Amino acid sequence: MSDLKLPDRNDNWRVPARDAIREISHEVADGLFVTSSHGGTILAGMQALKELKDKDRLAIWKLAFPALVEQVELAWHHLDPSVIAHRDGGSSGYGEHFRFKIDPKDADLHFMTWLRKLLILVGPYPQLGLMELMEHPGRLFSGSFDSPSGHCFDSDALGYLACAVLESEPESELAIRLADSIEDQLLGKRPGRDDRCLFTAIFCAKRPELWVRIDRHLPEAGNEPAFLARLVGRRTGAQPEAVVAYLKTVAEHDLLRFESVRESVMSHFGIEWRWKSHKRDDLQPWFDRWLAQIEAATTRPLPTDPGDCLLTLWTEALVDGDSALARIADPTTL
Repeated sequence: MSDLKLPDRNDNWRVPARDAIREISHEVADGLFVTSSHGGTILAGMQALKELKDKDRLAIWKLAFPALVEQVELAWHHLDPSVIAHRDGGSSGYGEHFRFKIDPKDADLHFMTWLRKLLILVGPYPQLGLMELMEHPGRLFSGSFDSPSGHCFDSDALGYLACAVLESEPESELAIRLADSIEDQLLGKRPGRDDRCLFTAIFCAKRPELWVRIDRHLPEAGNEPAFLARLVGRRTGAQPEAVVAYLKTVAEHDLLRFESVRESVMSHFGIEWRWKSHKRDDLQPWFDRWLAQIEAATTRPLPTDPGDCLLTLWTEALVDGDSALARIADPTTL
């Protein structure tokens, strides 16, 4: 990790940035800078962004994110808003565990909210690139709430940007350096002030080889409980395939013997014994039944055993919640 010292913070960045962006589009400027309670204005800003010519959109990135223009443009084309919706949990009822389709309006709101949260993180530090920002996520803000925007400070805004780079340009020098840096930080065994964005970058990207680079250390991490708890504790809302791969690693190496892993597994299944018991004897039978069902999650009809039926639907909803709900609604599948 770099020992870069953060430059002096510029707290007077908002008005100049807003006014400069207004020279291109009043609607985009208002969408980026109004308080979060003005949802209609935020959506109008997103619509205006989508209608801009490429050169005008790039001009806005240069004003809002001067050191991140290429990466934000990559995210514009490649960052799926549903990734944000499911990792964040969403404000419209979309859970972190299951994948449901989001309508275009919600997708626009999630994406524009991401841009706004990114802006309040990097606005005071316009000269910092993504590598530097990802090495200092918890030092970019003080407190937890940004009053002018109405948003909490959220380092995941950086994580989604890194995710777009890792997934869309995996062979680029920046993606390779990012992956190495994030791995070094995650395996450094000393948690940062806010390192959730590191997990977001790795486990929300469709890069199975990156998941393996972290999860291969889980068996040995059992010798250091705090380190293990850190590695398994920030995974909800990850790519479905990453969740399944993680749970299979848990089974392969008998990691349910560690309490932090049991808590993590419970958080993924999200059923009642999450609050009732952390005992292995209570969790193991459910976990074993899930392993037995995972390969047959989309077979018809559904299993007649209630427990197997639940776990089959859970596995399907992890990837396609709408399909799982449709199967419940269709009596011919029961």
